[in-house]
Amino acid sequence: RKIAYSMHTGDVIQSWIRPGRPPDKARKAFEAADDAMSILEEAGVPHGVLPGNHDNIWNAAGRLVPGAHEENHALYNEYFGPARYRDQPWWGGSVTASDNSAHYDLVEAAGAKFLMLSIGYNPPEHVMGWAEDVLREHPDRNVVIGTHYYLDESGELRMSGFGDVGGSSGQQIWNRLVVPFESVFLV
Repeated sequence: RKIAYSMHTGDVIQSWIRPGRPPDKARKAFEAADDAMSILEEAGVPHGVLPGNHDNIWNAAGRLVPGAHEENHALYNEYFGPARYRDQPWWGGSVTASDNSAHYDLVEAAGAKFLMLSIGYNPPEHVMGWAEDVLREHPDRNVVIGTHYYLDESGELRMSGFGDVGGSSGQQIWNRLVVPFESVFLV
């Protein structure tokens, strides 16, 4: 079907959001997601996966653990970390060498160059700064930003989340990544 790129925008699994959830249940769900995404890999379809709020371990207050970004994404990175993608021809890079919760890919389709920027749910400051740097370093690319829960149920930029740290990220993504960068044409 000549699919140029597929982007999964989170909630890869359902069972990891609540405190005290058994890790074996989350691991089984991630294994199923791993098998599903392997279909794209075997078909040679460039793709990216980013974590939604259900793909992170949360603390007893029902929030992402502040200051523990990579810890929050440890199980996600075990299955969808940089090691899985770094040898792919479309791979651009990830926020750190061990954290793929934010990453970008470079693809070409119909003679146009694209940067597919994936940003997980409620990105902290270091992820937003990294994303700004990536956009500045690739001014010649048409940019698609994939994220989780950018708009609310009425189609408005998401201003606050479900009590999680920093609220949701729709407004900060708009202010920091969409408005200043003319190359961004789709979120």
